[in-house]
Amino acid sequence: MSSLAVVSPAAVAAATVAQTLAGFVFYGPLFARRWLHAMRKDKNDPKYLTTPPDPRNYTVKMVSSVILDAIKVCFLMPRSCRRPCKR
Repeated sequence: MSSLAVVSPAAVAAATVAQTLAGFVFYGPLFARRWLHAMRKDKNDPKYLTTPPDPRNYTVKMVSSVILDAIKVCFLMPRSCRRPCKR
């Protein structure tokens, strides 16, 4: 059985939540002004506040995060932390 099949779903969920929270903090309170300046956006622009975000972006981000986090957990987690294979 491949090592990806024995990765703990809890570890993948924890990694996905941690990555999402880190992104929120990074693009929110920490570097919001610098990020807006780099993207050439103005916070006072009425178009900036009235354009709602597309929910598909969040869906794609979460699905890709789960896939990438499963791969990261598979390669970074020590073998002793993985669930044993059922044969």
